[in-house]
Amino acid sequence: ALLPAVPAQTEFAYAMRVESLITESCGSSSMASVCGGCLAMLDAGVPVRHVAGIAMGVLLPERDDERDDER
Repeated sequence: ALLPAVPAQTEFAYAMRVESLITESCGSSSMASVCGGCLAMLDAGVPVRHVAGIAMGVLLPERDDERDDER
Protein backbone atom coordinates (compact mmCIF):
# COMPACT_ATOMS: atom_id res chain seq x y z
CA ALA A 1 0.00 0.00 0.00
CA LEU A 2 2.96 2.33 0.52
CA LEU A 3 4.53 1.70 -2.88
CA PRO A 4 2.63 4.52 -4.67
CA ALA A 5 4.03 7.01 -2.11
CA VAL A 6 7.65 5.88 -2.48
CA PRO A 7 9.69 8.21 -4.70
CA ALA A 8 11.48 6.99 -7.82
CA GLN A 9 15.01 5.69 -7.32
CA THR A 10 16.39 8.70 -9.20
CA GLU A 11 14.79 11.01 -6.60
CA PHE A 12 15.73 9.00 -3.50
CA ALA A 13 18.44 6.40 -4.01
CA TYR A 14 18.45 4.94 -0.50
CA ALA A 15 17.27 1.53 0.66
CA MET A 16 14.26 1.56 2.97
CA ARG A 17 12.67 -0.97 5.25
CA VAL A 18 9.35 -0.31 6.92
CA GLU A 19 8.08 -3.01 9.25
CA SER A 20 4.83 -3.18 11.19
CA LEU A 21 3.62 -5.85 13.59
CA ILE A 22 -0.15 -6.05 13.81
CA THR A 23 -1.84 -8.49 16.17
CA GLU A 24 -5.38 -7.98 14.86
CA SER A 25 -6.97 -8.67 11.50
CA CYS A 26 -9.54 -5.89 11.20
CA GLY A 27 -9.36 -3.33 8.40
CA SER A 28 -8.52 -0.53 10.82
CA SER A 29 -5.37 -2.38 11.90
CA SER A 30 -4.21 -2.63 8.30
CA MET A 31 -4.80 1.08 7.78
CA ALA A 32 -2.86 1.80 10.98
CA SER A 33 0.12 -0.01 9.44
CA VAL A 34 -0.11 2.06 6.27
CA CYS A 35 -0.49 5.35 8.17
CA GLY A 36 2.32 4.49 10.58
CA GLY A 37 4.61 3.47 7.74
CA CYS A 38 3.94 6.70 5.86
CA LEU A 39 4.55 8.78 8.98
CA ALA A 40 7.79 6.89 9.63
CA MET A 41 9.00 7.63 6.10
CA LEU A 42 8.10 11.31 6.49
CA ASP A 43 9.94 11.47 9.81
CA ALA A 44 13.01 9.86 8.20
CA GLY A 45 13.05 12.53 5.49
CA VAL A 46 11.85 10.40 2.60
CA PRO A 47 10.25 12.71 0.00
CA VAL A 48 6.99 10.77 -0.26
CA ARG A 49 4.55 11.55 -3.06
CA HIS A 50 1.21 12.98 -2.07
CA VAL A 51 -1.44 10.28 -2.15
CA ALA A 52 -4.92 10.00 -0.69
CA GLY A 53 -7.10 7.11 0.29
CA ILE A 54 -10.09 6.13 2.33
CA ALA A 55 -11.07 2.93 4.07
CA MET A 56 -14.42 2.07 5.54
CA GLY A 57 -15.19 -0.95 7.63
CA VAL A 58 -17.84 -2.33 9.90
CA LEU A 59 -17.74 -4.96 12.63
CA LEU A 60 -20.83 -7.09 12.92
CA PRO A 61 -21.79 -9.57 15.62
CA GLU A 62 -21.13 -13.22 14.92
CA ARG A 63 -24.00 -15.22 13.49
CA ASP A 64 -24.52 -17.17 16.75
CA ASP A 65 -25.09 -13.88 18.63
CA GLU A 66 -27.73 -12.81 16.09
CA ARG A 67 -29.64 -16.08 16.59
CA ASP A 68 -29.55 -15.63 20.37
CA ASP A 69 -31.05 -12.14 20.01
CA GLU A 70 -33.99 -13.50 18.00
CA ARG A 71 -35.08 -15.89 20.77
